[in-house]
Amino acid sequence: MRLNRSGGSQAVVVGREDNGDIRDLEIAGTPEVVIRRETVAGVTSRALFVIRAVSAKTGLYQVTFKLPCGSKTVEVSIH
Repeated sequence: MRLNRSGGSQAVVVGREDNGDIRDLEIAGTPEVVIRRETVAGVTSRALFVIRAVSAKTGLYQVTFKLPCGSKTVEVSIH
């Protein structure tokens, strides 16, 4: 994912292949990005997250989404 520094944002959908509930989802990021979950009524196996650059620092950062069944890391390039 590539973001413009100080305000660029993109969305990502996170879900389970088995359509199980993701209520226990943990998110780890860095101070350079903010991760906000957008609520979708009635949907428990998927979630929409908006990732936004909040720093003027350029670089490559990581956001990790983790469930008991596994994790996935998204690389975020701020330029």
